[in-house]
Amino acid sequence: MVTDVPWMVAWYCERTGIWFPVTYESMKMHLPSVNYVYFSAREQTGSFREQNIKKEYIDNPIFREDFKLIKEFNSGAVLFKKSK
Repeated sequence: MVTDVPWMVAWYCERTGIWFPVTYESMKMHLPSVNYVYFSAREQTGSFREQNIKKEYIDNPIFREDFKLIKEFNSGAVLFKKSK
């Protein structure tokens, strides 16, 4: 799972969490076996890095084609699953 909160994923989900690569293309190239992407609520607003991650992933049509939204949490966090 790729996420902005790898420590939280490891603790609560008992899964390995990997920090987001800078670009979605980089993730596709170096982490092709990733099946889930989790964005915490803080990733959707805030610092330049957080806004860049949003642009590279959530707002990226290629990402949205490869991954489908499967869960929106009350906190504003979102979970995507690989669709292919």
